Amino acid sequence: MSTAHFKIETWCETFSETFSHTERCQTCRECTGLMRMQTPCTDSNDAVCVCNYGYFMSELTGQCKPCTVCPRGQGVLMRCEHSHNTICEECLDDTYSDQDSTLDPCLPCTICEEGIEILMRNCTPDEDAWCHDPLSPTYPTFASDSSTSVTDPNGLWSPNPGGDATTPKPSSPHFIGRGLNENLIPIYCPILAAVVVGLLAYIIFKR
Repeated sequence: MSTAHFKIETWCETFSETFSHTERCQTCRECTGLMRMQTPCTDSNDAVCVCNYGYFMSELTGQCKPCTVCPRGQGVLMRCEHSHNTICEECLDDTYSDQDSTLDPCLPCTICEEGIEILMRNCTPDEDAWCHDPLSPTYPTFASDSSTSVTDPNGLWSPNPGGDATTPKPSSPHFIGRGLNENLIPIYCPILAAVVVGLLAYIIFKR
């Protein structure tokens, strides 16, 4: 009875895996540094600490180490967990990986539509294939090299060597004030003539 009472009072900071009248409760483990709590401490079980996200427990050192990043040309076969490191694999059999990652696997290469698209660049382990539709209204350049230009097979489009499209020269400014005044002259003349006729009629009427 007294043992159970002691455990309830110290439940937040201690635990005991067995019921005993002689063994004292043990202090709960604290997860610090690169460790995070996976399971909290209870009255009968200690807290379980594991390596934080982005780290794994090294069997050699017994410490948390950063997860390995798979480089370009390699994909993630098994993601890094607190118990093991990342496992990478070479991108083969028409697959590729064009960025460093701890999450992404090798991706399947793009296949150009037969009879519609033209293969402009073959797929490699670290670069996807690039297909081009000659009938497409836009002709993009490689994103990795702004100086690379692609010429339209039909001869309809070709950028400057620097990769920038030619910008047309701005036209000379056009002033509309003069034309507007010329359009108003025919309106002013009848109004002015009506005013003069009105004045003459008024003078004659007065006499």
